[in-house]
Amino acid sequence: MIYIKYIFKNSLLNWLSITFVFVILIWFSRAIAFLSFVTENGINLKDFLYLFLLILPWIMIYILPISFLVSSIISINKLSLSNEITILKSCSLSNFKIAKPIISLGIIISIISYFLSFYLMPLANKKLRISKNAIKENYANINFIPQTFENLNNVTIYSASRDENNNLRGLLISDQNNKEYNITITAESGSLIVNEDQVYLKLNNGTLQRFVYDRKKIDILNFDNYIFNLNNKNLENNKYKWKANERYISELLISDLNDPDEEIKIMRAEFHKRINEPLISLIFSLIVTSVIISAKISRKGNFLTILKLIFLSATYAIILIFSFRLNERHENLSFLPYFINLFLISFCLIVFKNK
Repeated sequence: MIYIKYIFKNSLLNWLSITFVFVILIWFSRAIAFLSFVTENGINLKDFLYLFLLILPWIMIYILPISFLVSSIISINKLSLSNEITILKSCSLSNFKIAKPIISLGIIISIISYFLSFYLMPLANKKLRISKNAIKENYANINFIPQTFENLNNVTIYSASRDENNNLRGLLISDQNNKEYNITITAESGSLIVNEDQVYLKLNNGTLQRFVYDRKKIDILNFDNYIFNLNNKNLENNKYKWKANERYISELLISDLNDPDEEIKIMRAEFHKRINEPLISLIFSLIVTSVIISAKISRKGNFLTILKLIFLSATYAIILIFSFRLNERHENLSFLPYFINLFLISFCLIVFKNK
């Protein structure tokens, strides 16, 4: 019907606009937390923007329901003040049918939230962790200070001088990564080579001394050119122990035998949170429409109704978050988020039915 398209379109545009504003504001507020990371590790603009992109799914999980709550209040209140709701009621439309476009949008946003929660957010969090570790390893290697002993991934590096083009002179390197032997390298000069996410040190005119612990013997190699790898080879993707917010929904139910009970509780609590949290947008749509559409229209406006609406929505969100926290400590209370959501959905539907 025409009114459904009209209300849905206006609500959708309001939601997209408010979501965009919230994303920009929160995104730039998060940028402050990354400034020290940038200055300490000297990352370039491309990597910086990539890190920002990876935090977007996590931000969207919380922005979507909040922006939807604001946009739905604006949309429904505008319809109420312009007497469009009264006109629709005079056409023998029930409150639920009038609210159908808003509720439909709430369902769509909840589906998007499920996709973010089940797949996109853990994927982005995993990549964010890998990228931050790679940047710390690789860019820290570029920023070591001349005439200072720097320890990078169990490699001690000393250089007498360094110019603006990353050319080094008077190099001393001690590599202690191998348990069977120790490598000491001296070189007259060297230069840093950055290839995508890999960092190497090209050494010129030097010696490589390998001391084997068992034989207590030193092997010496003279070289004209030698490439030394500055990257940490021990950190592979499959060796990461993923946190709760870095795991897919199916991985939250899989625990290692060595995992402590507290960590298993957190994983289980995260599982129940992922199922219930995306429903917030749907329940916000039911709360907003059931309160405003069912309220008596006043010439003085709907200020008190909106305050009531904000109070109910905030109370619901706080209680739901509190249930998540309780679930982390007491696994036998995992039913609480489900009960709260089902109760709110049932209550709002009863309100629609009785009006």
